[in-house]
Amino acid sequence: MRLFNILEIEGLLQEFGQEALLWGQLCHPNILPFFGVYYLERKLCLISPWMENGNIFKYLKKRPFNMNRLSFVLDVALGVEYLHANNVVHGDLKSANILVTSSGRACIADFGLSYITNPMTFRFTHATLEHGRGGTLHYQAPELFQDEMNHFGSDIYAFGCIMTGKVPFYEIAKDPAPSSWSTPVLEQFWQLLQDCWNTARDLRPTAPQIVERLRGAPFELTTPERAPDWDEESTSKARRCLKPQPPAVSTAQLKQWGIRE
Repeated sequence: MRLFNILEIEGLLQEFGQEALLWGQLCHPNILPFFGVYYLERKLCLISPWMENGNIFKYLKKRPFNMNRLSFVLDVALGVEYLHANNVVHGDLKSANILVTSSGRACIADFGLSYITNPMTFRFTHATLEHGRGGTLHYQAPELFQDEMNHFGSDIYAFGCIMTGKVPFYEIAKDPAPSSWSTPVLEQFWQLLQDCWNTARDLRPTAPQIVERLRGAPFELTTPERAPDWDEESTSKARRCLKPQPPAVSTAQLKQWGIRE
């Protein structure tokens, strides 16, 4: 076990605090919930529900290939759609950061490299926004090797990488498609992946477009009803759903209420 000196602990607390501040404001069925920060006797960790199924690669590796894997594709796409709708770039999407709940739902985790593209989304300090670089090499979009920051399009590229290669759907490239997959499904699946890997970042589909394609023909995926995976009441008070800020009060309303400017 490594012991940290005071300066190291302060640095770690700052990094953990930034991740906790962002993660704690996310609320979606396909986002791993944040419970709080644990710091005792020089031990630092962020608390979330225990995922006994592990990450999606290990989970699928232990199961037959003919199981319904496309439902996980939709789960991840819905999680990415939620993040991007709230101006959050994940920055490190990979199979190790996709966990599987007890009910069989895929959840996105690890927001250490995430950042927000619009400072009005959350009430953060400027220092909290100074992210956007880094990630896992094999999942990074080509433009990131030219010193660009992570962006929505690089998340989409990484999303495509998760769905093939060796994590977690490497069998598709070598073995016949499962009997439950028709030829149109397989063809459209590969077309979707190729679109996600487009070298031109602006030509990659957006997360809402991916969700729309997965819900349309020939996939026609739906979100199955599942039992709750965790008790929402047990989450930290610091955790709250993203909500739009109320509009500013107009001068006319102030006068109506009898308040002068």
